[in-house]
Amino acid sequence: MINHLETYLQHRLKEELPGKKAHLEVAPYRKVTFDNHDLRQAKKSSVLILFYSKNNSIYTALMQRTTYDGSHSGQISFPGGKAEPSDTSILHTALREANEELGIIANDVNIIGQLTDVFIPVSNFHVVPIIGIAKKTPDFVLEKKEVEEVIEVNLHQFVQQELIQNKVKMANNTIVKVPSFEYQQKIIWGATALMLNELKHILSDWNKTNSF
Repeated sequence: MINHLETYLQHRLKEELPGKKAHLEVAPYRKVTFDNHDLRQAKKSSVLILFYSKNNSIYTALMQRTTYDGSHSGQISFPGGKAEPSDTSILHTALREANEELGIIANDVNIIGQLTDVFIPVSNFHVVPIIGIAKKTPDFVLEKKEVEEVIEVNLHQFVQQELIQNKVKMANNTIVKVPSFEYQQKIIWGATALMLNELKHILSDWNKTNSF
């Protein structure tokens, strides 16, 4: 089953991506396109969107960040973070961060492409979402200082999810009503919701003729 998904994504990710449309659906409270000046000033970062088999289904892993004094305290995200000077590429950044945060082993991942980049104004991050397929089911080891818990998302269940409206508190303490996803009683919004919505567009096409 996951081999079929890998083959599909290898072809689909080379075609035009639905990022702009998908992002606009989830972020009407802010713009989703930015000029070169914005991106030149941004901090390069990446996340790993890893698909893996478990219990005859396909999953991907999100994580809930610990509470700290920062813009993304307690939020749900894919494993990832800022590029370090020692990183050889933005791909290296995604794999390094996934290993540090969730214990994902780089050699156990086949990288097959990426989604549309996401710019996060509040923290000035330019994020590259990297797509990978796990060669085996991951044995997660959480970095307790950064990760509160791992959230394993069943793709079949996720594709059925509809966007909902939630009120969330922004970094400046203002309350904003934003489109979001709810999964396992967790509210997923912001940059992670943008990435998930693009995935939903892509996976919905595949799911018409396949079963997760």
